[in-house]
Amino acid sequence: MAAGVHARRGFVLAAVAGGAESVLAWVRRMTPVGRQVALLVCSLAGVILGAALIARWAVGLAVIADSVLGVWLALYRDDGQRMPQVDGVVSHEAVLARFRAAP
Repeated sequence: MAAGVHARRGFVLAAVAGGAESVLAWVRRMTPVGRQVALLVCSLAGVILGAALIARWAVGLAVIADSVLGVWLALYRDDGQRMPQVDGVVSHEAVLARFRAAP
């Protein structure tokens, strides 16, 4: 089975068997990326189920809006770090000289 299936099964078993304390312990053991994926899945499920309470067409709009927002956030996010810069421009002659000097 895939790792995601085991993670979901672990969450469900923890929720049913031990209550909130075991769910919190399970979440603390997750990696930061795993937590983000779990939050994303819960968010998407909430959006889709909330839209399903309205009407079938609302589910389509919710999925489209969630996809557009996800793409926008992925493309326009700013992590506060500067853009990668080239440390030094290597000229064509320098590359050829290094190639000629190689054994």
